[in-house]
Amino acid sequence: MVSFIHVADLHLDSPFKGLVDLSDEWFEAVQNSTFQAFDQLVTQAIEYAVDFVLIAGDLYDASERSIRAQTFLRAQFKRLNTAQINVYIIYGNHDFIDRQYLYIDMPKNVHIFDTTPETVYYQSDQGETVGISGFSYDQQHIKDNRLQKYPPRDLAVDYHIGMLHGNCQGIETPGSVYAPFSIADVRQLNYDYLALGHIHKRGPIHSRLPAYYSGNIQGRHRKELGDKGYYLVRCEHGQCYPEFISAAPIIWEAITVKMSKLTSLQQVLDRIIEVLHEQLDVQENKRYLIDLTCEFELLDSSLMALLTTEQINQLLGASHYWITHIRCEKQSEQQLIDAFIERYPTAWQKAIDSVIAGDHFITLQQELQAQVPPQYWQQTWDQTFKEDIKQQAIRAIEQALNDTD
Repeated sequence: MVSFIHVADLHLDSPFKGLVDLSDEWFEAVQNSTFQAFDQLVTQAIEYAVDFVLIAGDLYDASERSIRAQTFLRAQFKRLNTAQINVYIIYGNHDFIDRQYLYIDMPKNVHIFDTTPETVYYQSDQGETVGISGFSYDQQHIKDNRLQKYPPRDLAVDYHIGMLHGNCQGIETPGSVYAPFSIADVRQLNYDYLALGHIHKRGPIHSRLPAYYSGNIQGRHRKELGDKGYYLVRCEHGQCYPEFISAAPIIWEAITVKMSKLTSLQQVLDRIIEVLHEQLDVQENKRYLIDLTCEFELLDSSLMALLTTEQINQLLGASHYWITHIRCEKQSEQQLIDAFIERYPTAWQKAIDSVIAGDHFITLQQELQAQVPPQYWQQTWDQTFKEDIKQQAIRAIEQALNDTD
C-alpha cells in the first residue's frame, strides 16, 4: 500500500483582513493559524508514516515569500526528511516562481516542479512505483489548458498521480485565467489520483473521477466556513481512497439564533450561549470565529443596541468562541409559523386533523353535498382532492396566525 497527504492553499502569511476588533490573544492565534495548521499536518504525516506529501500550490500568500514563512517550511520539511517522507510541491497563482535568488534552499527530500509539466518517480519500501506529474506557475495568470500537456498514464508504474493548481470548468466562472481544465481532460488522462489546488472548498470534481480539491488548510475569512484540512490518501489494489483530516485550529461558522418570544436581555444572552454549545463541537485545539444572526419576532431598539460584538464577547469570556459580526433581524411570517409549529406541534397537528381526519372529512363532505344539488357537483372525493383541501386548510391556519401577530 502507498499512502500520501494531499494538501493545498496553505497561504502562509495571510493578512486575515477585516478582523480589527480581536483581543490580543485572539489576534495572535489567528495570525499563527496557517502555520499551526501545517505544523499539525506534519506531525500527523509522521504519525501516519505516509510515503510522501503533495502540496498543490499557494504555499505562500504572495510571490514575495517572507523569511518567516520560508524558514518555517524548511524546518517542517526537515522534520519530514528525518522521517524519510518526501515532499512534492507545485506553485500556484499566489506564489508563482519569481526572483528565485530571494528563495531559501529547501532540504533534499523536497522536489519543486518546473514551470512546464514534468513527471518524477517514487518507489516505496515495498517496491511499488508511483509517477507524479505536475508543473509550477511562472506568472500569476495562466490562460491555457496545461492539463492537456500532461503525459498520459504511465503503464509501467503502480500508480500515476497528477498535481494541478487550476480551475475546473463549471466550478468557477467561465474564462478563468488559472490553468483552466475540464472533466473530459481529467478523464482522458486516466490517472489514479489528481491532487488539485486553487478552489478553497474540498471535494471531488465528479462522483466517478478520482480528482479532488483539498480546499485550503485554514479558513481566512467569514465566507470560508466550516472545518478545513487535507486528504490522507491510501492507495491499494489499484484504487486511491481519500479521507478528510481536520487541521485548522480556527473554524469560521455562521450561526443563526431564533429568539421566539424572548424579551429580556438575560434570556437573549442565555439563548445565544445555549445555541453555541448545541451547534459547535468544542475541542481543546479548536477555536471558532462566528458570524451571528439573531432573529426576533419583534425588534426592540433598546435591546438591539446592547447586542454588540463587544458586549457578547465579554459575556462569553471563553477562549473557544469569538463573535466577529452580529446582526438582528425580524423573523419573516414563514419563520414565525415554523417557530409556532416547533413550539406547539400537538396543537398544530390537531388543527390540521380537525379538517382532514377521517370522521371530520366525511362530515365536511356530507355538509357540502347537502348544500349543493347533485347535478352541479362535479368533484370526485379522492385522495388528491383530500390533499388539496388539506393544503388549503394549512394556508388558512397560517393566515390566521399571521393576522393575530
